[in-house]
Amino acid sequence: MANRKFRFKRGGNRKMNRKYNTLDLNNLNNKKTKIVSSEEALKDISPINWSKEVLSGEKKINIDKR
Repeated sequence: MANRKFRFKRGGNRKMNRKYNTLDLNNLNNKKTKIVSSEEALKDISPINWSKEVLSGEKKINIDKR
């Protein structure tokens, strides 16, 4: 099991600080990768059909990432 180290940001309350994990390079080096062409990677992607109002700037769109 990897040794986990946490680093706290300076200042403020310790509970309010975020915890950061160290980067384990073994995970990146041992990861199996497959090289694909951009055509193959994008074959299932369909473009968004924006309305004329959105394209002209009359209406705006909010994209919510959850």
